[in-house]
This record gives sequence, C-alpha cells and structure tokens, in this order.
Amino acid sequence: MAGIKYFARHGVPSQRSCGVNALQSGIWEFKEGQKRVSFFDTDGHGSFTEKRKFKNPALADYPNDPHWDIPGFDQDIRLGHCFGKPWGQRTTEQEDLDETIRVREEDLSHDRAA
Repeated sequence: MAGIKYFARHGVPSQRSCGVNALQSGIWEFKEGQKRVSFFDTDGHGSFTEKRKFKNPALADYPNDPHWDIPGFDQDIRLGHCFGKPWGQRTTEQEDLDETIRVREEDLSHDRAA
C-alpha cells in the first residue's frame, strides 16, 4: 500500500516500493512479488485516454526522469482488479485483463452519471 500511495502522490514508483508495469488498453499494474493490483487513470468525470509505456526517451513526457518510460497520468488513479501471478508466468491472464476493463467501465460510467 505504501508503494501505491507514493505513486499516487508523485506519479512515479519509489525506489523501495512495488514496481509499475503497463499491461494493455491503458491498464497498468502495481506489482509486488506474485501480487498484482491493476489501475488506470481518469480525469474523474468519466473520461479515459489510454496511456502507454514509452519505449523511447526522446518521445516521453519526462525524458530526463529516471522513470521516463511512465507517462504523465490524469488527475485520478483508480485501482481496478487484484490478482495473483505465479512465479515465472510472463503474461497476465486474459480473464484478469477483462475484469479490470469491466471495473474501469463501471467506474467511468458512475463518474459520467454523477
């Protein structure tokens, strides 16, 4: 939780906390060991713009930052779906990605109705 709080405040992972990784369709994950917590960003009003991990520092939002590959996220970071990932498994299960997308759509729909 400390790593997630740090990321929410600073927009980058701390050196001593969990890792951050891009999955797909604007879904990201916090990772610590075998535990994963998916997240996405939003403006808080029901809008979502897919953010991707940068592969070239020259094209990054913050090219001089040690975490140049992480884009600048919108105002709100929302947690999605928590899941485990066995040691050695390289990809995230499709059902976990689908559940995160479902949670995101539900969350954004709620924001638009407010």
